Amino acid sequence: MKYGLYSLSLLLLSGASLAPLAQADNLAIVLSPNGEPDARRAEAMDAIKLATAAVELGESAIFINGLTTKTICTFNVPERRAYGSDKAKLTYNRACVGAVLNLANKGDAGASLGQLDLPRTYRMLAGSLDMDAIDAIAIFGSPVHDHVDEPSTTMAVGHIPSDGHIIASQGQSPYGMAGLEGALKGTPVHFSTDGYDWVRNSRHESMVHRFHALTAETLGAPLATFNSDREQLIARVTAGARDTAMSFERSSSQKLEMIHVALDSAPGTPIHERPISEAPLSASERRRAVDVEVGINWSCACDMDVYVRPSEDAETIYYGNVLTNEGRFYRDYRNGRELLNGLESVTLHAPVNLSEMVIGVNFYSGNAPDGVSGEVRLSVGDTTFAKPFEITATSGNAARGADAAITGQTAPDEFWVVMSGDVIVTN
Repeated sequence: MKYGLYSLSLLLLSGASLAPLAQADNLAIVLSPNGEPDARRAEAMDAIKLATAAVELGESAIFINGLTTKTICTFNVPERRAYGSDKAKLTYNRACVGAVLNLANKGDAGASLGQLDLPRTYRMLAGSLDMDAIDAIAIFGSPVHDHVDEPSTTMAVGHIPSDGHIIASQGQSPYGMAGLEGALKGTPVHFSTDGYDWVRNSRHESMVHRFHALTAETLGAPLATFNSDREQLIARVTAGARDTAMSFERSSSQKLEMIHVALDSAPGTPIHERPISEAPLSASERRRAVDVEVGINWSCACDMDVYVRPSEDAETIYYGNVLTNEGRFYRDYRNGRELLNGLESVTLHAPVNLSEMVIGVNFYSGNAPDGVSGEVRLSVGDTTFAKPFEITATSGNAARGADAAITGQTAPDEFWVVMSGDVIVTN
């Protein structure tokens, strides 16, 4: 296979287009229709360069709009020696080349740059193409899923779907691949994010990589390339690369959670590392506590969750409702915690009456033969308080009884601990 791309503008002006041959596709190329025009054209040119280099005599590549999942065109090379050169391939496929460039020229520069709907695209590939014939899938665009119809599950501003989303049904999660396990039949996936400013920090980059690798693995495909270099993607596809740079292990938890990755440069010491105050807050400080943060720490390799309801008329903040008018849910991955089992905390944006605040701790999943011991911490400004807790359950219950625990302000069973904010700062 050889590189080399002739002037597309000249080829599009010359000769009549030839009818494509009917044959099985050997390469699937996924493109985003959105982005800055010059960047979109450069990406389209590289995608055409890939098809020209990778598609041999008697083979074809299908170009797919990765947002709508519609076919853009098919790039065919007849099984005749006369079509072995780059120029002959491009001339024969001038209509397809024009369609790809037209997509780039008409892209929406105001939309999310590089926007793709990869879950739908994967489902389309698995259900509509002969995966036994496909040698590789090449994706160009942003790995951050941000669909206007699914605001609660957006990957924008540093959110990552938990592993439970991958194994869920489509009705449960837009990322759900249940029923499609192994459907890509070992076809390597190559993903270039060249030109898209999506990385918040190294932790975020690693978690996004992990999510896409596990999604591909669930579909029976290795994520052979995940980087920001289109030239390397072209080289790896044409070389038939299948090896993965990193391997990841999927969690057994079925929890549907959008995990927020905070910036590394966030100021302040984590609540779990702050010194504990021995002096209680005054009554007036408890009635109008400001700069409040709640966090939990625990002893076992289990999945524990914190729930915080700032007041009776406020929404409860937890892993399934990470951002409300009152505050935000976070995970802290320091202190050697697992990637998806960070220490949890909630920060509140507005003053709160601590006697009205309800804090719940649930043993979600895992095994603890001796039960779970831990600590609830509450900070008010620069002052931090702590209260130990014990959960006697030896395994998790997947958050059953959450409504009863928070609205009833008492533990419904051995899987829960419930307390008010007042209790923590006065004892």
